[in-house]
Amino acid sequence: MQVAADKITTMDNDSKLRLNFNAQKVFLVLGSSSGKPISITLLLNGKPVAPNGTIVVDRHTLYQLIDQKTAANGLLEIQVNDPGLEAYAFTFG
Repeated sequence: MQVAADKITTMDNDSKLRLNFNAQKVFLVLGSSSGKPISITLLLNGKPVAPNGTIVVDRHTLYQLIDQKTAANGLLEIQVNDPGLEAYAFTFG
């Protein structure tokens, strides 16, 4: 991964980003440096986020990653199998 002041960019085919959080909802601004869609897998406490744990990042925008019934502690893992994913800023609800 390449870490800059404003974003993190995946540089290889097997990148992971982990975040410990305490919230009901987790959002992240994501994009693709190449403009091509990038598929990411989301795990919450080691289990795929429903329904299939996959999000396709096809433009620069705010993506909702987690939506729990109530605020709780959790470990979010974002698995990326392609280079070029750009991650900018987490927000919480």
